[in-house]
Amino acid sequence: MASLFKRTYKDKATGKTRKTTCWYGQYTDEFGKTVRAKLSTNRSASEQMLAALTAKVDRIRAGLHDPYADHRDSALSDLLDEFRGHHLDRGNTEKQGLQVVSRCRSVFDDCDFTFLRDLDATAVDQHLAKRRRIHRKEGGIGPQTSNHIVTALKSFGNWLVRVRRVQENPFRFLNRVNAKVDVRHVRRVLTDDEFSRLLLEAEKGETFRCLTGEQRYFLYLTAAFTGLRASELASLTPKSFRFDANPPTVKVEAGYSKHRREDNLPLHTVIVSRLRPWIERIPTGRKIWPGKWAAHSEAGDMIRHDLHNARERWITESADDAERTQREAGDYLRYKTAAGQVADFHALRHRFVTSLVKAGVSPKEAKELARHSTITLTMDRYAHVQLSDSANALNRVSADGLTDTKLTQLFRDEAGLDEAKRGNETTAEPSKTPILLDFETKRGQTGPNEKYTRRDSNPQPSVPKTEGDRGKRLEIM
Repeated sequence: MASLFKRTYKDKATGKTRKTTCWYGQYTDEFGKTVRAKLSTNRSASEQMLAALTAKVDRIRAGLHDPYADHRDSALSDLLDEFRGHHLDRGNTEKQGLQVVSRCRSVFDDCDFTFLRDLDATAVDQHLAKRRRIHRKEGGIGPQTSNHIVTALKSFGNWLVRVRRVQENPFRFLNRVNAKVDVRHVRRVLTDDEFSRLLLEAEKGETFRCLTGEQRYFLYLTAAFTGLRASELASLTPKSFRFDANPPTVKVEAGYSKHRREDNLPLHTVIVSRLRPWIERIPTGRKIWPGKWAAHSEAGDMIRHDLHNARERWITESADDAERTQREAGDYLRYKTAAGQVADFHALRHRFVTSLVKAGVSPKEAKELARHSTITLTMDRYAHVQLSDSANALNRVSADGLTDTKLTQLFRDEAGLDEAKRGNETTAEPSKTPILLDFETKRGQTGPNEKYTRRDSNPQPSVPKTEGDRGKRLEIM
């Protein structure tokens, strides 16, 4: 039985027993447990609140209560904070958690979503389509960014279902768009000559973004021959390299690896021979490439700086003004080409995968060395094939059976056969044998009157032709 009451307490100043100004309600929940709840200072309001609580218990007992109704008024800002904590608990980095939450929060703010009940997938779909149609400088986004936002929203919706805040993911039917129709950040692979000039310029260069020229030289070299990402390279110490192992390897701790697993990658002989003497001079517990250049996305600034200096040096090596004008108009050693392709720091990872493909490494081995989830990602996005590569591959096709001598003899034989065929057609008399179209004509015979008798699979007695024969036929039947 539900009841209203005021709690009593002892006044410390006077020592008298007093009652609280707020009303409390006592009722029995759906599990048969007595519950006391703080209500309101107004009695009539408290009675209504208590009646609502008891009605809710009755609906639960009758199986008519919606378990998600209490969460529809939850603020999305509080839910996003919980969602961020969930990302951190799963072992993701702080950067990943902030990135996913910020994508969701920006959409919720633009669509005026405040509470959980406000979420609407149709409004989100229209909002993303609108942003894809406008220019990036005006707040627009590309298809790839739109897909990243959809992924973040779906992840948030799945978390809501998992923690029993909603029954179904509100963004379950949001579709991703084709990111290949409008790629706004296309990477290119530096040629061997461009990469060599980049290394030389970095080695001679001054300190930039807290890294000396020598450090940047070995940084670019290691990235191009291991495929390690910027954050993984920034985490390496001399202990990470095992030059004496068979084969020599480099270890990336699980906390810095993108897929959150410890990686042990084999090292190229170039890395072992050039990197080992330099690393042995670095203290054991110190980072090889210290600083926050990877966390602040300054790796792109470094390679842009060194590419610019290498290009300027290359242009000054022109023999005359005409050659200088031609070099200035070209894309050689440019950070961003006229076609919009960029050679940022991550392009060194693309160079690593492309080198594997050109060396004839199997797609499975290339996928494992690149540590990708699928072969499609390795071969379609990271492997770059130039027109010259396609031409060289085409020239490797064997054409030994099509030499000039054999082709000449083949054409001569064909010409002789055609001439003989035309001569036979001129001298031959037309055939007088009629075309046999009669169904009963025996197949395979040339005679016009030769017949054959069809065999019946179910033979019957022949029909008598005379009256006497017909009577005999009736007697038999």
